[in-house]
Amino acid sequence: MNKKITKITKIIIMLFMVMVFLGVSKNADAKDKYVTERGVNRNTTIKGISVVAKQYEEAGSYKYKIIMKKNGVKKTIAKNTTTDFTTNGKIIYYSAVVKKISSYETKNCIYKYDIKTGKYTKIISGKSYVVSGCSGRYLYCGIDMEADGIKLYAYDLKKKRKKYMTSVVANVLVDGNHVVTSTNSGDAGNYPINFFKLNGTGKKKVCDGSLLKFENNKIYYFIVRESDWKYKVYTCKYNGKQKKAMTGWVKKIPEKYGWDYRGKKDPGARSICHSDLYIQL
Repeated sequence: MNKKITKITKIIIMLFMVMVFLGVSKNADAKDKYVTERGVNRNTTIKGISVVAKQYEEAGSYKYKIIMKKNGVKKTIAKNTTTDFTTNGKIIYYSAVVKKISSYETKNCIYKYDIKTGKYTKIISGKSYVVSGCSGRYLYCGIDMEADGIKLYAYDLKKKRKKYMTSVVANVLVDGNHVVTSTNSGDAGNYPINFFKLNGTGKKKVCDGSLLKFENNKIYYFIVRESDWKYKVYTCKYNGKQKKAMTGWVKKIPEKYGWDYRGKKDPGARSICHSDLYIQL
């Protein structure tokens, strides 16, 4: 009888340890989640650290800089940068302008800034390179082709090599073990939304629409009816299954789905705003 009780006790302890391990792993993943911004004056706060891209004037030219605020103290991390960056509250990845190549192209270098140590590390450089997101192991970056979107790569921070993913990318969202990208960087429309593994492989078209957000393995997006410019919000799993309409045809997309209305004096001035996209419509 005692042996049986001891065996049951051991099983309970083992199950408890597994549950604790899974809980710790889940929390660790949540702690390391990166938040990305691609606009000016858009504060991102995570773990008490605020990061923002600001415009400044130098020698008659307008440029951008990345500013961090920690414990109430502001610090300029870098000057002459692009407006994009991604951070998890411990690390900041950003793109600095190295030199001008043409009237619309620059050679950029992506840096890693360690908030605790203040150390800068050069990651990768290239023509018009910008930061689009990070999973921890992989940095999503590429060539900013302006109206034609971003030519996107997954850069392996451990092996120091990149993998081409796709082009004409508007934004990149990372959740768990998956990456979702939206197509087109201009007006909202019904464009391909694609799914990838974290390493940039396994490209699969999920649906057509405009991406709003990606969380808990669910994609939120909307489609446009051009006859009257009304919108309908949908959700589906990252693989495109379990598609479900969240709204009817509406003139305004509810903000809880990632749509941010700006300019109260002009209700027609709209923008999509979430972790790593800001598009004026």
